[in-house]
Amino acid sequence: LLSLTKPCGSYVFGSEQAGGIDYIASSQEISEKIPELLSCELNYAVGDAVSAFEHSGNGLGYALFTCSSEDNYLQIVKRLQSALQLRITTQP
Repeated sequence: LLSLTKPCGSYVFGSEQAGGIDYIASSQEISEKIPELLSCELNYAVGDAVSAFEHSGNGLGYALFTCSSEDNYLQIVKRLQSALQLRITTQP
């Protein structure tokens, strides 16, 4: 059995503000936009209330992906944030 290893990164999704989710892309939609993606788990859906991201306990989900360098990691994270398409309605 041949074993191949690749450098990988992870990213925890979070919301900058507390409120209700108006829109969040599906794992499938994110996978289609990020070919480096190995795994993507989302723990919330449209209509769910979320807290502002202060630690991983407030995470909306996470992504695992291959990346070759720190610069590549930062580029992929930026693409992940865009692909998530997170829209939050803030609570009054």
